[in-house]
Parts: sequence; C-alpha cells; structure tokens
Amino acid sequence: MKFSFNASAKSGKLGVYSVAITAILLGVIVFANLLVNALPDDVKKLDTTSVGIYTLSETTEKYLGTLDEQVTLNFICQGGNEDELIRNFIDRYAGASSNVTVKVVDPIVSPDFLAEHNAKDAVNHSVVVTSERRSKLVSYDDLFYYYSSLLGRMTYEQMQSYYYMGYSAYLSDVKEFFAGESSITGAIEYVTAESVPSIYVLDGHGESALSSTVTGLFDAYGMAYATLNVALDNDTVPEDCSLIIINAPTIDLTSAERDKLLAYLGKGGNILLFSGVGIDKLANFSALTAALGMSAGADTVYEGDPDKYYQQPTYIIPDVDSEHSAVAELSEYTLMTPSSHAILTTEGTGVTHTTLLSTSDKAYTKSGSEKTEAQSYALAVSAEKELADGAIAKLIWCGSANMITDSFINASNGNNLYCFWFMTNYLCGSFASSLPEISDISLEGSVLTVTEAQANLWGNIFILVLPIATLVLGGVYIYTRKKR
Repeated sequence: MKFSFNASAKSGKLGVYSVAITAILLGVIVFANLLVNALPDDVKKLDTTSVGIYTLSETTEKYLGTLDEQVTLNFICQGGNEDELIRNFIDRYAGASSNVTVKVVDPIVSPDFLAEHNAKDAVNHSVVVTSERRSKLVSYDDLFYYYSSLLGRMTYEQMQSYYYMGYSAYLSDVKEFFAGESSITGAIEYVTAESVPSIYVLDGHGESALSSTVTGLFDAYGMAYATLNVALDNDTVPEDCSLIIINAPTIDLTSAERDKLLAYLGKGGNILLFSGVGIDKLANFSALTAALGMSAGADTVYEGDPDKYYQQPTYIIPDVDSEHSAVAELSEYTLMTPSSHAILTTEGTGVTHTTLLSTSDKAYTKSGSEKTEAQSYALAVSAEKELADGAIAKLIWCGSANMITDSFINASNGNNLYCFWFMTNYLCGSFASSLPEISDISLEGSVLTVTEAQANLWGNIFILVLPIATLVLGGVYIYTRKKR
C-alpha cells in the first residue's frame, strides 16, 4: 500500500509538471506569434522571387527614412478581391516607414472615393497615393507594362491589339516589366512635394475641351490642372497658377476678364493659346495678345509647296525652329498645323518674339478667289516681355484650333502631342524628381529547369528514400532503448 501511495504521488507530480510545461510552451508560442506579427513585412515575408520584386531599393529605403508626413496607399480592389503580388509589395512601404499606411478601397462600397481624388479612370488593382496636400493615381498599367524594341512601351491591352492586327512579328522580343517601385516612390514624392506646377484651362468662351490624351500628360508628369472661369464674381487667377491654357475660343472675353488676364501677365504669368481663323474679330482677345505685340491674320493660310502639306494645302507640315527650347527637340519630326491663320508681330514693343513654327516661302492666303503673293507665314510664335521687377511674362500662340485634337495627334504620329508638351514644359516646367533613378524589374526571371531523369531521381528521394530512412532510424532508436 505504501508503494502504491508513493507511485500515485509521483504520478501526480509528473502530471502537474506536464501541465506547467505545456502552459509555458503555449505561452511562448503565443508570445512568439505576437512578436512575429509585429515585425515589418520585409522581415516576415522573405523575398523569394528570382528578380527581387519585393525588395525595396536603397534609394526608396533612404527616402522613406526621411518621410515626415502621413501618406496613404489606397489599394483599389473591387469586391475586396486583392492582387496578392501588389498587396505584398505595397505592404513593404508600410513596413519601411511608420508614416505610410496601406488601405484597401472597394469602389463599390465607397463610390465617391475615386472622384474625390481625381482618379475616376482607375482600373482594378490600381493604387491612389494620397497625402494632406494632394493625390496621385498609379494605374495598374503603370505598375506592369510590356516593352518591344520596335513598338516601345505598351500596356497589356495594346500588346493584345497588336497581335490581333497581325503585328506579332514586331513582338518577337517583347518582355514584361514591373515598375511598381519607380511608380509608387515617385507618387509619394509627388504628393508630399511643397509645390507642383498648376495648370488652369480657361472655360466659358466656347473653348474646345482638352482630350484625355492631352490631360494624360499632366497626370504622367505630375502637373495639377483644373478649369478656370474668370467671369465668376470676385474670381481672380489663382495665386498658384503656373500656366493658363486657352484652347480654341469662339466667344470673346469680357472687359473684366481681359483685365484679369492682363494683370496675370503683368505679374510674370504664362499663357498658351491655340486659336482658329476669326479670333481677330474678338476684340478683347486681340487686346490680350496685343499686350505682347502680336495679332492674328484674318484668313486661312495655304501651303504652296506640295512637300509641306498633308492631303490638302491647309493641312500644313510646318518648319520647326531648331534653337528655341520650346520646340528645338522636334526639329526633325513631322508636325501638322491644320487650318491655321498667320500670327503677326509688332516690333518696338519691348517684347522678344521667336517664330516657332512656320510655312515655306511658297505659302499664301486667299481673299475671295484671289491668292496673295507667296511668302512665309508664322504659325506659332513665342513672346517674352521682361517686367520691371525682373519677372518675365510669356505667351506662346499657335494659330491652329485643331492642332491638339486627337485626330491630328494621331495623324502626326503623336508628334503634335509632343509639341504641346514641350511648349507647356517651357512655359511652366514640370514636377521633377530629386531622387536617383529607380530601375524597373524585368519579369523574365531565371527559371529552374530539370531533366526527366533528374525529376525521377529527386522524386524517388523524397517519396521513397527519406520516408524509409526515417522509419529505419526510428526503429533502431526504439530497439536500442528496449535493450537498455
């Protein structure tokens, strides 16, 4: 009986010890789990991709280390369905900086979010980067793109359309790239910048709206833009205005509007004007351009050199000034200025005029059925006036109302769009990153290739050899313990 009592006591003690050890182990496991969950994603989730998709560059790491304001990466996921690759990638930003937060936004649940952040065209799995200052859309097509040496950069849809059109031979070397880091880091830098160029597009005078092709440039180069109606009561040109674009007006300015725009120029403002035949009859627009020594020809210009027009003499292929920085880089490109009027300049006004686009010396206008004498006409002119305080007022005037419509952008193989961009950039600049360039990642990563014999060998090792070896070692261990 004594032996049974002692055995029972000993068994009870062992039971207590077992419970205590189990509790301690569970506590350690729970604590370890909490500790691991608290670690940043770049520690919890190792980047096992062959090309290092999830590894942030030293440039981004250093930049995030200096970030001192809150930024949110809003991941657009319709129905809450996330793209795992993109989510894992943007989580690295939150792991690298306490000032970066990742938020999943379902546009169905929050239908106003995209409109509030000027991202109505966002497709699923895009990222809208926001700060207290501004926001920027990083489209899915900005994150992933395809590149061909013959066709250049393409979205997936563009690449597919080339296939369908029978251009597969041009895609023989096409590769897919991931531009997530350059796009996201650039967007964070943009939304936290103290200031960016602000463009205002004049409205209220029968102007033609800028196409999405044109406004897409503003988004691509980090320019804020909005419409401006200076006819509103007490409305003035905003203090942050870097450039006013006036696109093909058909109704005249009021005297008050004219004075507001003249006051804007008088402070060193910048204006880019596209106009059609008949603007010379709009008195207040004429007064605006006259302030910088320019006026409009009354008639349509015809090109007399058949090598200098496309399809018809009014679709002029102009000569491009090879020195002025607004167009110099396009001197070897083919532009198109359809249905243009001439731009005339007045000397002795203290204004520097430079002809940017012009006809050949065989061009003419018509008065009724009579042609004027052949000569060269200026179709786009840059005017600069130095003001008393040292500021410079600038106006670039293009005498074609249709120059930057989609139809003539396409007809010029995109060159008219580049012309618009260089003129815009000359007048007000664009947002320029101060960070070193971040390279995009080719997704043509190395692939592990094994032969059939190698596959059979490794299959036998994992399916047969290792399990059998485990059983044998276990049997030997049990046998030797019993022998003791």
